[in-house]
Amino acid sequence: MPDQVQTPEVTPPTDPVVPAVPATPVASTEPVLPESYDFKTPQDWKGDTKPYSDYAKALKLTPEQAQRAFEHSVQQQNAVREQTAKELNDWKNQIVGDKSIESPNVDSGFARLEKEIPGLKTLLESSGYKNHPDVVRLANFIGRSLKDAPVVTGGQSNTVQNLSPRDALIAHYRSIQGK
Repeated sequence: MPDQVQTPEVTPPTDPVVPAVPATPVASTEPVLPESYDFKTPQDWKGDTKPYSDYAKALKLTPEQAQRAFEHSVQQQNAVREQTAKELNDWKNQIVGDKSIESPNVDSGFARLEKEIPGLKTLLESSGYKNHPDVVRLANFIGRSLKDAPVVTGGQSNTVQNLSPRDALIAHYRSIQGK
């Protein structure tokens, strides 16, 4: 026979004996959650922490995680509050610098708006929009335009009438509509 290649004999390794491991309960990896969370609040905090506690419970946060989430939320609220205050201050500065706005007209315009739309003043004040330059300009325009003054109406008699601002607007609308 020609040259034969001899292959070595391979013997399978023998498995070592694995010692028996005593059965022990596996420790739970879930942290123990408190019944309620005690948040360290800032000195100027006036809010309720119960919603934060409920949120932390729902997410199964540890007390440390809940405190970090609470602090982050407080920081976000403060940033929004500061931004809003800055924007309101900027609006006031724009109004002061606008020479076309006359205070008596603005006051009478807001009074007229409140008379025609009850509750609008409260809404504008609570939202801060009473100081928005465009709202102030609108009140200025209304105060300047809708004074109780005689209105000349078109028609055959061409007489001067004392009309309320509402009636004057209706008369004006009808006159441009040709009615």
